Amino acid sequence: MFSFQKPKYNSKRVNPNTQKPEPSYQFDMVYKNDIEDSPVSWLVTLEDPLTVESLEENIKAHSCWWDAVLNEFLHANSSYFSRPYTAQQIQKIIKHKFAPVNIQNEYNSPYYVYVIPYHMELVGGLMYVYWKHKTFPVDIHIPVEDQDNTECPVEVNEKLLQKSEDDIEEWDPDEVPMNKEDKEEKEESYMENGAKLIDKQRVREARLKAKLAVYRAQYQMNKFYDKYGDAISDSDSDSDATSDEEEEL
Repeated sequence: MFSFQKPKYNSKRVNPNTQKPEPSYQFDMVYKNDIEDSPVSWLVTLEDPLTVESLEENIKAHSCWWDAVLNEFLHANSSYFSRPYTAQQIQKIIKHKFAPVNIQNEYNSPYYVYVIPYHMELVGGLMYVYWKHKTFPVDIHIPVEDQDNTECPVEVNEKLLQKSEDDIEEWDPDEVPMNKEDKEEKEESYMENGAKLIDKQRVREARLKAKLAVYRAQYQMNKFYDKYGDAISDSDSDSDATSDEEEEL
């Protein structure tokens, strides 16, 4: 939770009240997490400002956590003490202080404050614990209902909705008026497309006739094989075709 550095001895410390030298031992401590993770936090308002008294009240509210911090401090520095001490004994001589910074309400509105100890000083029979703090403004909440649909509303013309289907005319792109040049180009396109369709139909008929001729040839070959048991080779077919052509001549 915390890491503690080796204590430092200060022989030149002067008591601000008596102006007399008071030797002190200083213990620096580092919180291993972010200050926002500190369990000691509360809401500060104009009626309940940030003071040492409010800090002490919230430390008491988290007494188990604070006892754990003191036990960790005593364990880490046990080799420097003349004898073992307990957290309950240290509690009796502790005085809490804020870091020497302005602790006034910087938001002029309620805010959350998080505090964490960062320095301890043993002087004049007392243990001073110094706390640093960090403040966060309170989020402003507007009591409105959540909306699933965030799209902007669309205005609808009620007169258009009242029209019947018979009143709505269907748009025909062929009836759109065209100029003379567009009309001639459209007629030429129709002529080209018509010639293309005729040629395509001729190709289809030729393919169909070729497939039919292949089917008839295969049928005759199968019939010949069933009747004579022999298959006609391509050379026989070529010779027969040649003889037929000579007879025709």
